[in-house]
Amino acid sequence: MNRRSDDAWTIDLSEHGIRLATRQLLPRDSTLSFILIAGEIMTNIEGTGRVIWAEHFRNTTLFHAGVDFTNTLASLPPLPCI
Repeated sequence: MNRRSDDAWTIDLSEHGIRLATRQLLPRDSTLSFILIAGEIMTNIEGTGRVIWAEHFRNTTLFHAGVDFTNTLASLPPLPCI
């Protein structure tokens, strides 16, 4: 499997933001573009967000970051409960 340094994984998702796990520390107040690959549940989501907080995650090589969406997701259907 090809690993990229900019890979990120969704930990928590809401209408207003996302909590990510990443391999690199995202600078607070930075802006990022993202594509959420949703698979069979719904269509992929593209957008932008601002990093609200970021920190090292426990005793791992990963970081967690909270990102506030800067574009509106109001036009999306409700997120499914899994």
